[in-house]
Amino acid sequence: MADSLVLGKAGGGEDFISFMEKELIPYVDSAYSTQPYRVLIGHSLAGLPVVNSLINHTALFNGYIAIDPSIWWDHEKLLNESADALAKNQYVNTGFFLGIANSMEGANDTTLVKRDTSRLSGQIRSNLKFAKVISGNKQNKLKSKWVYYSQEDHESVPLIATYDALHFIFDFYKLKLTQQDLADTTDALATKIELHYQKVSEQMGYSIYPPEDLVSKLGYKAIEEKQWTRAVSCLK
Repeated sequence: MADSLVLGKAGGGEDFISFMEKELIPYVDSAYSTQPYRVLIGHSLAGLPVVNSLINHTALFNGYIAIDPSIWWDHEKLLNESADALAKNQYVNTGFFLGIANSMEGANDTTLVKRDTSRLSGQIRSNLKFAKVISGNKQNKLKSKWVYYSQEDHESVPLIATYDALHFIFDFYKLKLTQQDLADTTDALATKIELHYQKVSEQMGYSIYPPEDLVSKLGYKAIEEKQWTRAVSCLK
């Protein structure tokens, strides 16, 4: 449904966030095996609760993904609120991704959009202003990124933006081992793995351990190659 068709029913954002906090999240946590790391994602008008939660309910989620959010709504209300909020709030171990679609024909870069004053570019310009506020508050420790998708419109942008956003928010998760790491015969490899998952645990807010199949494979390979120090450090 187009945004213009639902504007008459818009509002109640604080009630929605209260519902998530007091009813939905507790229910999901009680009914399923969950972890405390939470990500909120929204597109278009549904991007407004994402931004509202980011600036006004900072402890509720760890990751925020706003895909072409309707920042223009209510005379850019959330944009106006965001400057003070982002300047005073702290966002340690929190990630935010903003995906901006190209809703204006021929706007292959943001330079043309910024010069335009027509209604067609209004959504893009509002989001670009919000991106500037986000980028201008490095002191709040928020891990943030915004991308302008010149080849995607408002309807097509969610798929690629979601993919990019999850890669960005969880870029700390992947364990990167080099050939030098794998060739080392000391306990350096086990130490690197242990430190990596300590950092991942810190980011995620709960204990995450190295996959058993990974350390077993490395340990038994070391035994086959008679690399005893490495084998013991991986399997102990």
